[in-house]
Amino acid sequence: MRRIRKFIMQAIIFSAGCLLALNASFSMDIDLRNMPVPDKTEVLWSGKPFEMNNRKGLAAHLRAQQKVASELESFYKGALAAQGWQFQETNQQKNIISFKKGDKFIYILLHDQGNNPPCDIFFLTSNEDLGVCLELKDYYLKEMVAPDAPGKDFADVLAYPGSKRRFNLMVPEASGILLYEADARLEDVANFYEQALKAVGWRLNPRFKEQFLKARNLYSPESRVLYFEKGKGNLVITVHPVYPSSESKRVFITIVKNAEEFVNQERN
Repeated sequence: MRRIRKFIMQAIIFSAGCLLALNASFSMDIDLRNMPVPDKTEVLWSGKPFEMNNRKGLAAHLRAQQKVASELESFYKGALAAQGWQFQETNQQKNIISFKKGDKFIYILLHDQGNNPPCDIFFLTSNEDLGVCLELKDYYLKEMVAPDAPGKDFADVLAYPGSKRRFNLMVPEASGILLYEADARLEDVANFYEQALKAVGWRLNPRFKEQFLKARNLYSPESRVLYFEKGKGNLVITVHPVYPSSESKRVFITIVKNAEEFVNQERN
């Protein structure tokens, strides 16, 4: 369970940064407007909407130039407590802290450069609990693949036959991330997407730089990563065996659609 929880939390962190950046129009949320800002911290954007497993909220992205994650965690625990927010928990592995006040939830995701500044700060606010990991324990890794978890699929990207949805994060401008679970062989899933997407106009780009994923702790040598382009759109599909060293055919399939960071890394 710890392995799967880490996988899902990585998806949440990564999605908050590379997907929300695509939405150009937004409204300001009062909680985001009142968020304390450390010294020498730049507000990159704020108030952008997202939807996670049917839960809606707003997000903000800041960058602290002279702070690391541990310092910012202490700062926000004190500053938000002074505003009446109740500390909920910390995910030590991925530097996520959560707070609650009344019927509002705030999640703060901190990502520094290996305990060196600068540190990216992502705020997610919602009227609903976004802690989907505990809820998903009722869906993932059952003996028989369980039904779809709450959420939605991409209308224009086929799901692998027999796969079931576990997690989704959707933002405006047709962007998002989906996580599926399936009883299938890694190569069968990869071959399915190569053929199915080619048939509807997507082009497989063999120059995709896997070091981009390695730098974000999202790469595994057991995984298969496919990068597709179609016009100005892109898809990154990762197929990851749940039990790499066993005979089990269970895999996770992650589909990231129209992520700005993937576009940018191709330009570099």
